[in-house]
Amino acid sequence: MAVVKHYTEGDLTVRWEPKKCMHSEKCWNGLPQVFDAKRKPWIDLSQAEAETIRKQVRSCPSGALSLPDDNEQQKSTSPMKVSLAKNGPILIQEEITLCDAEGNEEVKKGPLALCRCGASNNKPFCDGTHSKVDFKG
Repeated sequence: MAVVKHYTEGDLTVRWEPKKCMHSEKCWNGLPQVFDAKRKPWIDLSQAEAETIRKQVRSCPSGALSLPDDNEQQKSTSPMKVSLAKNGPILIQEEITLCDAEGNEEVKKGPLALCRCGASNNKPFCDGTHSKVDFKG
């Protein structure tokens, strides 16, 4: 079972799924007073306004950080959009059914970052290894 943690302050809840993280560092570079990898717990929602935190969480490219309320509201009827990050992962914003090599299916809610370089230690998800292996694509 995947590890999922929830951090709550007032009416704001942030969901964190460490296995989905591609270590882009957008969270702590964008809002270091809230997201500090050296602190335990590493997320402290009391350090910024809720809307500022929501904006930062929504910029997470892998979906490791998310807002549970957003997941309920994001029901799209438009075609699925899949993006290729420059020299990085495949980015999927919507819910998908992920099928493994044995035919097992699992529904995953986007955003997701899937490995494109082949070097991730967390396949099929990106873990940021593409930057260490100098992936170009």
